[in-house]
Parts: sequence; structure tokens; C-alpha cells
Amino acid sequence: MEQLPCGDAGANAVFFRIGVLAYNLFIGFKRLACPTAWASQTIATVRWRLVQVAGRILRHAGRVILRLVLDAEALACWHTIRQRCWALGVAT
Repeated sequence: MEQLPCGDAGANAVFFRIGVLAYNLFIGFKRLACPTAWASQTIATVRWRLVQVAGRILRHAGRVILRLVLDAEALACWHTIRQRCWALGVAT
């Protein structure tokens, strides 16, 4: 949000509102699904821990499998976040 996309005030307002919405969704995700130790983490740090993980998508025996390169502690955290997200989706 350091630079506005254009000189049009309406387009810049929409850009800013989308940025605020994305930030609020991130804060909700962090509070509801992530471990409490991550409360002070920034968007970049959470993205680095969750999204930028080496992995491979495989198809075997009619199933789609996601293989991640993580240690046991990080994998347990990843599973916990996934389960909490699933529970939030089912609850609504």
C-alpha cells in the first residue's frame, strides 16, 4: 500500500479498500487458525512459514497427495492450522 496504482481517486479508493479487507482477513486468520505464538507475526512471516514451503503434488492410486518438506514440529503446526480452518468452514 506504499504506492497508489493510478491518479484516479475512485480507483485508488477501491485499491485501498481491497488492501484493508485483505489485512482484516489476515488478522482474522491469524487469530482464529494460527497458533497463539504467531500473534505478533507479520504477513510476510506467516506467508514464509505457510506458503513458501517446498512441496510436490502427486497423483497416486486415484488420489491427490500433497508432499511437504517440513520437520515434524512444523508439520504438526501446519495440520493444526488446516484443521482449524476446516472447522471454521464447517461451522458456517
